[in-house]
Amino acid sequence: MTVFLVGAGCGSPRWLTQEARELLERADHLVYDRLTHPDALLLAPRSCRFHPVGKREGDHLQPQEATNALLVRLGREGGTVVRLKGGDPFVFGRGGEEARACEAAGVPWRGVPGITAAFGGFLGEGISLTHRGLAASVTLATGHRGQGDEETYWEELARTSGSLVLYMGASAFGDIADRLVRLGRSPHTPAAAVTWGGWGRSRVLRGTLASLGERARRGDVPSPSVILLGEAARETLHPLRGPLRGLQVAVCRPMPEAARTARFLEGRGADAFSLPLLDLEPLEFREREEAVRALEEADWTVLTSPRGPGALRRLLRDLRRLRGRLAALGPGTAGACEALGLVPDLVADPPDSEGLASALGRTLRPGDRVAFLRNERASSLPVEAARKAG
Repeated sequence: MTVFLVGAGCGSPRWLTQEARELLERADHLVYDRLTHPDALLLAPRSCRFHPVGKREGDHLQPQEATNALLVRLGREGGTVVRLKGGDPFVFGRGGEEARACEAAGVPWRGVPGITAAFGGFLGEGISLTHRGLAASVTLATGHRGQGDEETYWEELARTSGSLVLYMGASAFGDIADRLVRLGRSPHTPAAAVTWGGWGRSRVLRGTLASLGERARRGDVPSPSVILLGEAARETLHPLRGPLRGLQVAVCRPMPEAARTARFLEGRGADAFSLPLLDLEPLEFREREEAVRALEEADWTVLTSPRGPGALRRLLRDLRRLRGRLAALGPGTAGACEALGLVPDLVADPPDSEGLASALGRTLRPGDRVAFLRNERASSLPVEAARKAG
């Protein structure tokens, strides 16, 4: 019985740590907020119970005290409880409060760090928070100061040297800018705001403390944004951008192919989301002996999906019983074959049913015996091409 306070990073699930991924894969309970990429939830097992506790400005799904109580209750019930938070749970993520509540109740907990928005967001825009000659220190601060000596807090920030990063200050930054200038900060201080840092849709606004404050008053600095003040905001490096930057893509494939495709697209700049509208169930082979005999006697065995090689192994158990050649729908299926030590003799190009049908039509000879190991609802085109070839 342990509560794990886990950082989801900012943006793609590719930024999850290895430990975070392993915990998600064995979670019994998953407590998550709204800035978590939804694909991270798909890593949890089907038996996992999900508890959304996200907050957005003006719409708190449940107060922090209720979240603390939920973690304590789940932790006492036993199992693996994962509290998944965008960014890092201990950088303005209230992870300390949740850890303290667990400790007070005698519930074991552990923290798992994540990439916080200040570091991931500005890096994605080519802005280094520390840079020789520009910034030798970084201060992370909140734009919402709800307790203590307000004036002293802002006086200290106005005097801060190096890079000053403000979290949760977008909506109030017009007033914050005025206050910092009044307390001695130069209105010409370089400034930059990154919105949706770490995501493909991220964008950066540049200016000065005064000009960015004015834009915030006009509503041009949306949430969620992090704001940087200091010489590092002048940085104009140009990191590699993917050709799909700015696109949001829903990938409607079964899992895990949907997630792999989504991460591939994110590597090229898109924000991608798995939408697994199909669920797959392995079917029992009703005529197992007949199926085994067909595969052993086939001149060609045709696999039409990356799940085919696994089904082939379950059916034959000993893959040396295959005497014929092997055809694969495309690179994904070919890769799954190679993972089992099988090298396809034919790989369809393009990797679809039409491409496979065309390849079989060119390759098969009259009298060849062909065994298809395929989805029950797979396209009939490759089978028709085999029949047409005789």
